[in-house]
Amino acid sequence: MTKPQWAFRNLARAHRHALGAVFGRVGINDIGQPLLLKILLNRHESGEEITQGELARIMNISASTLTISVKSLERHGYIHKVQDETDMRRNFLQITEKGIDAARECVKCFEEIDRAIYCDFSAAERDTAQRLLTRMTHNLRQFADICESGEREVIDV
Repeated sequence: MTKPQWAFRNLARAHRHALGAVFGRVGINDIGQPLLLKILLNRHESGEEITQGELARIMNISASTLTISVKSLERHGYIHKVQDETDMRRNFLQITEKGIDAARECVKCFEEIDRAIYCDFSAAERDTAQRLLTRMTHNLRQFADICESGEREVIDV
């Protein structure tokens, strides 16, 4: 039986490869950009504005990492910055019509990937897999929090 670290590594690599292939069809080459566009689309549809700093926090990435994607998306016409009228030091990110179309296409791509992941699973297997993955994610987040806090805790398997 494959050890978990290799199984997850292989799954993550296969998932990233499939995402790259599917998103390449719609001209989105940076895997982080579909999530960025989806968040901006959600904000646009709800009428909420978002700053680059807020977006970086939501995506759990550094502001400098996000800047690279923002510049690329701006250059290609998917998003633009709008200066805050009350605070000239602050800019809001807004999705353009081209970005809206791309974000909606990305949602379809994610749905296609989901169908591929579970193509030969029964409904019960899909539910079980989702529950297990959710629990594993929760466990790893708790573990990371413990590690970051400097506490030491033995985890029994």
